[in-house]
Amino acid sequence: MKIIHDVIMRLKGTSWPLTKRQTLIGAGVLVVVAFFGMRIYGYIVKEPVISLEELYKTEGIPVEVADVSRGRMDIWKTFSGELKGILQAELTSNLSTRVVALLHAVGDQVKKGDIIMKIDPSDPSSMTVNFRQDRELYLKSLRDFERMKILYEAGAVSKQDLENAGTAYDIATSDYNASKESVEIPAPFDGTLTDINVNEGDRISSGMVLGTVAVTDRMRVDLMLSEEKAKMIAKGEPAKIVVPSPSGRDVTVLGAVESVSLSADPVTGLFGVRVTFDNPDGKLTPGTVSRVQILVFSAPDALVIPASALMTEGESNFVWIVDKKRIASKRMITVGWQGDDAVEIVAGVNVGDRVVNKGQNRLTENALVKILNPEK
Repeated sequence: MKIIHDVIMRLKGTSWPLTKRQTLIGAGVLVVVAFFGMRIYGYIVKEPVISLEELYKTEGIPVEVADVSRGRMDIWKTFSGELKGILQAELTSNLSTRVVALLHAVGDQVKKGDIIMKIDPSDPSSMTVNFRQDRELYLKSLRDFERMKILYEAGAVSKQDLENAGTAYDIATSDYNASKESVEIPAPFDGTLTDINVNEGDRISSGMVLGTVAVTDRMRVDLMLSEEKAKMIAKGEPAKIVVPSPSGRDVTVLGAVESVSLSADPVTGLFGVRVTFDNPDGKLTPGTVSRVQILVFSAPDALVIPASALMTEGESNFVWIVDKKRIASKRMITVGWQGDDAVEIVAGVNVGDRVVNKGQNRLTENALVKILNPEK
């Protein structure tokens, strides 16, 4: 301001007179020039900048902390598997021919032995020759047995001849019934026809799945797990399936582990686990792939920390502990069960300890921290 005052006084000392208005305008211009001059000077001669490391030393490394506490801990492991009826069978034929009749529709309740569909046994291009041969042998053995009974009653043949004819008839009947199931597909047990994969007139191939019959008042999921995962699971443990609903109100169906295999499958090396669910309302649908949750660990008074606080170093586990002076120190721990959100601690920390669960990657031993959630 002194510079501006001196300039104005020099102007007043000139040979021409200045009006009051000219004096004010000149003063304003000089103020603007002085302002920008100081800004330029500030860019050229900068004030010292504090580094991030120095800021951390004075104010602390920003972290979030959580309390070590005791409480109930339930760990559910999730597995994927196909839902099936507690009894379920796929309908097949060993013939390559065509479907001539469908006698039932999806959703029908069927009894054991009910014919679901019929297959053309006379198609010359099919593999029905065995069926036709078995049928002919059955009819021949039936005629022979009936004739032998008449002859035996007349005393024309021995009892041994009659028994031999009866044995041949029984064998032919058994073979024919087995062949007949390839052309007249029966329900293997009482249940619901849950699926039909063919229409009348469709050509089929040997072994093709034509339909499915199931008992659906109870459902099952058969899992094949590694030895490590199978060892987590025990018979009788609770299980659940969450069924999505169009309304957004998902339905949880409760069940239990029915069995755990004691030996591995010789081909895959995996262990079978069967989980069953009551399904009186039909909420569970056969054939759908569902996420099954099984309770593998439960403790009413476990010592726990957030899963995000757990750190690893080689094969060891540790956490960062923050004391009352906001100093961080590494603490080696022994871990028990690990869930998605929480970890059971067997040894190394105590109730009330504060562990860092966010920002610990920047920490070093005895570092000062700045707690971002001060309520902790």
